[in-house]
Amino acid sequence: MNFQKSITICDITTFWSENGGGIRSYLTAKQAFFLQHPSLKHILIIPGKSNEVIVLKNTKIYILKAPYFPFQQSYRILFRPFAIREILRKEQPNIIEVGSLYFIPWICFWASRKQKVNIVTYFHSHIVNSYISPFFQRFGTSLHRFAKQAAWKYLSSLHQKFDHVFVATSFLEQELQDHQIKNTSVVPLGVDHAVFFPAETEKEPRHHLLFVGRLNKEKGVDFLLQSLDDIFAHNDCTLTLLGAGPMRKEVEEAQKQFPSLVYLSSIKNKSELLKLYQKADIFLVPGTAETFGLATLEAMACKTAVVAPTETTSELFTLEGAGESYQKNSSRDFAEKIQTVLAEKEKYKTAAHKASQNFSWNKTFEKILFIYQNLEQEI
Repeated sequence: MNFQKSITICDITTFWSENGGGIRSYLTAKQAFFLQHPSLKHILIIPGKSNEVIVLKNTKIYILKAPYFPFQQSYRILFRPFAIREILRKEQPNIIEVGSLYFIPWICFWASRKQKVNIVTYFHSHIVNSYISPFFQRFGTSLHRFAKQAAWKYLSSLHQKFDHVFVATSFLEQELQDHQIKNTSVVPLGVDHAVFFPAETEKEPRHHLLFVGRLNKEKGVDFLLQSLDDIFAHNDCTLTLLGAGPMRKEVEEAQKQFPSLVYLSSIKNKSELLKLYQKADIFLVPGTAETFGLATLEAMACKTAVVAPTETTSELFTLEGAGESYQKNSSRDFAEKIQTVLAEKEKYKTAAHKASQNFSWNKTFEKILFIYQNLEQEI
């Protein structure tokens, strides 16, 4: 697709991690897409350890000095309203895409109030399912319900202020629309098939399972660890966990108990990640709050099957025959569905790779650019 009209897009997020992450993958792929289209200009504003500006052809990255969030070393607090306003006034973007749900949207609304600009967002993180619900459910039904209602009220109020909201799946779009967030479009995320692809050689005869993600309760790591007895009792396999996070000690303790559990805190590059995906027979999704699952799609592109929980966006991958879905919070069903897939793993792996071919970053950003340009015509 050719984009003749010049347009300037500014992405801004506080959720830019030096260790990777889904939002960073999305924005890195987006920058690469813009580099292929010289008529387009891309601005990226992210937090970092010092102030810096990086220019590469028609793209520019503003790194603003910001401290880490308390008690963790993955994400920084991008609270630089005047610096952000100065950048927006200088660059005069046509579209601002916000990648955070807390103070960044309000800074952008304030900083661009005298500019003709559309402000949009991609619904990357489901704060109700990931944070609010798991935290408050321990305090009883009434408080749990109140907290969820209050969170949805905030999300609804905030997202109605955006000119448009991108979501990764129709499942998630319906949930947002049920809470009066109507200005939505489904734009699935993508995968780089030149980076993630099946191995040419046969896989090892022993079964291999894989989890890639941040080690926290939001990703379902607590459920995964609770399920290890059932998983290893039902299946002769190894399980590799790759990631860092607050539950690292729990994972290391589990590693002492289960000889078939392998833990990797980090890897050097994407080629090592590719080898892990290619080696795995099944990619495990223990969490219930994923808004899409980039790592899941990357694994599928490497011919790896999926086992994911029911009634979640991740379950959509299994509907293409790429794997099986298990009853949420049931360790036994989790283990049994793993066993089901391993019994016919070639069938599931082939279907997973085939399903992954429906996704690409070019498709993602061509659709987003089309919506951007329509919004521009409405100003």
